[in-house]
Amino acid sequence: MGGALSQGVFSVCFFLMIIMLGIGSQFVGVEGFVTAVVDVVPGYLRVGYRRQIFVAIVTLISYLIGLTMVTNVSRSIGKWNLGINGSSLEEALTYLYANLSCRAECTSFSYLTTTQPVGCASFGFACLSVWPWLG
Repeated sequence: MGGALSQGVFSVCFFLMIIMLGIGSQFVGVEGFVTAVVDVVPGYLRVGYRRQIFVAIVTLISYLIGLTMVTNVSRSIGKWNLGINGSSLEEALTYLYANLSCRAECTSFSYLTTTQPVGCASFGFACLSVWPWLG
């Protein structure tokens, strides 16, 4: 009987730890961003309650972005056809970023294999040679 009680206590402690970790990470992210912006325009945001209002706006925008990442979306949003049905926006962005990273890798590889051995001048544009960096 004591084992079941300790498992419940530890499961509650574990989920509280995860929630506190998420809240702490959100505080760090918001404060890091707000501090950077306040350092850029200190004369404007350090007057009165402007910093607190700015923190509230940043928090609200962050919340709305996070909400779109976990909420199911329909097939189209406005004029954009996402081509997904009932998936979260996070899944759509993951698919998009995976495709973009593959395209960037292919473009970089094509650049290295075509322009660098032959020379950039033969293609009619100036470019930076990467051979000194490659050793």
